[in-house]
Amino acid sequence: MNVLAVDTSTNSACLGLFQVADKKVTQTFYEADWNKQRSHSEVITSHFNSAISEANINPADIDLVVLGVGPGSFTGIRVALNFCKALAYSYNIDVYTTNSLLPIAVKYQEHSDKIVVINNAFRNMVYGLTVNFKPELKQSEPFACHPQDLHKHIGSDFLKDRPLLLGDAIQLYKSSINETFLNSCQLLSDEPIEKCSHSLLKVFLQDKGPEFIHWNQVLPLYIRGSEAEEKLKLNK
Repeated sequence: MNVLAVDTSTNSACLGLFQVADKKVTQTFYEADWNKQRSHSEVITSHFNSAISEANINPADIDLVVLGVGPGSFTGIRVALNFCKALAYSYNIDVYTTNSLLPIAVKYQEHSDKIVVINNAFRNMVYGLTVNFKPELKQSEPFACHPQDLHKHIGSDFLKDRPLLLGDAIQLYKSSINETFLNSCQLLSDEPIEKCSHSLLKVFLQDKGPEFIHWNQVLPLYIRGSEAEEKLKLNK
């Protein structure tokens, strides 16, 4: 099975093409992780063309698309979503979707059984997710909140085991995060905390009952309004 993994929901984006058999990666054809300097829409096609060239296959030979659908940048989410929907429609390819925070946790699951991911949601807000890997993977619903309110969304029972705190919002909002909450978590070194196409693929590989959908069922995961929508609410 040839599997394409794509996510452009944040400034950090990824695209990879893999061969999978019996829920294991048997070959990595191509992996690209990049930080947004231009619009993701300007580079995603180039990376895709490089991927199928490296694999020496045609787009029709792709069996599955694994797609991160947000939360994240409204524009960024739509880049990968529209690209993958067009690909799936054109070649009748199944799609597997995941929220875009889970792959970050999966990438670092060897460091801790419990992980909290917080990414920048802009305008002094964060997107959050809690993940417990033992005895089996369980995740909360992704949420959005002000950084100072994180402790209200993550219960004390989860924090008592000192979960690992990950995400690009840590450094951005560290001064705003409740000090007790922050001290209840483990932190990695200052290395960039980013998703990658391989961790995106691992979400699918670890799913014991994956659900595949058609291109017209693929939806973005927006858990807060756009800036224009929020301004409209305030003016009412």
